[in-house]
Amino acid sequence: MAPAVKISLVRVVFPSLRCGRLLRLAIWARLKSEVEARTLAGTDPHSRQNY
Repeated sequence: MAPAVKISLVRVVFPSLRCGRLLRLAIWARLKSEVEARTLAGTDPHSRQNY
């Protein structure tokens, strides 16, 4: 593969990877806060477990 093609591929793929990671972090944070809220409310079946 030509170096120029590699560079253009990296330029296209890298931002999307970063966006995907940010999206996953956001989803994970939301899930975590939801679990914590349920644990505080005492409605979560796994309220005795620490994550």
